[in-house]
Amino acid sequence: MTHPARAPSLAGAVLYLTVLSFSGQMITYLLSSGFTSSQVGAVRTLSVAFEVGATFVAPCLISMIGPVRAALWSGNWQLFSLLAGSFVFASYSEQPFVAASGLVVGTILSHLGLRTFDLCTQIIVQEEVEPEVRGIFSSIESAWQNAFELLSYTSTIIFFRPDQFHYPVWLSVGAVATAVLLFSNFVWHRRGHLLHPEKMAGICGCHERWGNVG
Repeated sequence: MTHPARAPSLAGAVLYLTVLSFSGQMITYLLSSGFTSSQVGAVRTLSVAFEVGATFVAPCLISMIGPVRAALWSGNWQLFSLLAGSFVFASYSEQPFVAASGLVVGTILSHLGLRTFDLCTQIIVQEEVEPEVRGIFSSIESAWQNAFELLSYTSTIIFFRPDQFHYPVWLSVGAVATAVLLFSNFVWHRRGHLLHPEKMAGICGCHERWGNVG
């Protein structure tokens, strides 16, 4: 796939390589770590609430800074949320319930970025892919998504014991980092920068200083 929109599409597909989604893989781990069925149901409900919240946050963010920068911001939000949760997960490996709780919080927070990133990348793809090739493009995109999702299931087939769950976890975090790098590279090649120094300066109240430097 050589289309200019391939990078956002592939970045979105890579995110399917995850076990941090409150699906059967993660639920099995949570139950083995001391979570009750009621607690699992509660955290899943909270996760869904954050995902629904993203449908309100994303349009506002896109209207303010555009889909490209909104995707970059939301991708980094997702990555740093998972890194924080994974840090707690790794730091409290001797206390399974605490470790799993850290992972739960990081995963819930990350879903706000995940859904926003997904919406932004789909907007970019829809705007840039020509009508005559959308069918082919969508088929290839779907194939990549399915391939990465299969890899996520393969990871828990190989590392099937609860004490091995850290391997799929770090694989999932690595996939998010890869997606962020892919999209950052797309932004860099398109715009020549990732941040607007003058906008950051304006936020910090330092606009005049940046203007004098220029």
